[in-house]
Amino acid sequence: MKALVEGGEVIEPLRDRILGRVAAVDIINPDTQETAIVAGTLLDEDLVDTIDRIGVDEVKVRTPLTCETRHGLCAHCYGRDLGRVHR
Repeated sequence: MKALVEGGEVIEPLRDRILGRVAAVDIINPDTQETAIVAGTLLDEDLVDTIDRIGVDEVKVRTPLTCETRHGLCAHCYGRDLGRVHR
């Protein structure tokens, strides 16, 4: 997932798009090539700040569209429950 850009203008920054989602793969620090956030981690406010700080511009997150649960939707692909502010 990347920032939503239209006509050269950022409509929705990456941090807003990934907040409350779960990382699908490890997030790598582009400067050190070390794992900054491991796959399967819920991206809360502090982790989104870390992603901004280290300069990552694209994050692969789990989504309902790619959920492999046989029936319904798993908690990881659903992400944070906005009604209760947890997943």
